[in-house]
Amino acid sequence: MDDSHVQMLQTWASAFRTAIEVTRAQRIAGALPYFPEGACRLTSRLFAQYLALRSHAAGFGRAQLVSGILPGSEHAARHYWLEVDDVVIDLAADPFGEAPVVVGSRTAFHQSLESTIAEDAAASLATLSADEAARLARQLATIESRLSWLPTPAA
Repeated sequence: MDDSHVQMLQTWASAFRTAIEVTRAQRIAGALPYFPEGACRLTSRLFAQYLALRSHAAGFGRAQLVSGILPGSEHAARHYWLEVDDVVIDLAADPFGEAPVVVGSRTAFHQSLESTIAEDAAASLATLSADEAARLARQLATIESRLSWLPTPAA
C-alpha cells in the first residue's frame, strides 16, 4: 500500500476514534457503551463496516479482523484490530500503552500477542445476527454523523 493510502487510513481512523469519543462525551443515543477498554472488537467491526460501505475504499484491499491473546491473561483475553494489506489499524490500543490510534506496521505490542487469528472482516460481519447487525448499523450511523468532513482518496 502506498504512503498516500496509509495517510488516508490514518486520517480516517483518527477521525473515527474522535467521533466515537465525541458521541460518548455528549451521551448521544447509539454511542458505544464503553470505550476504549473492552471495545476493541466492536470498534474494529465498526471501522471495517465503515470502510466496506465506501466504494472509494475498495482500493485499499480487503480488511482482515485480526485478534491475539494477551500474554499472561488469565482468561485468554483477546485484543482485536484490523489489517488492510498488512497495515495495522487499531483504534483501541491505548489501554495497552500504545498510541490511541495505530496505523502502520505491527507494533511490539501486536507482535507479542499469542495465537493470532485473522478472518475476512466482511465475512465476519455477514455472520452477525439481524439484531447484532442492526445495533452495529445504529452505532455506525451515530459515529458517521460526526464524519461528514472526511476527505476521499484521489482517483
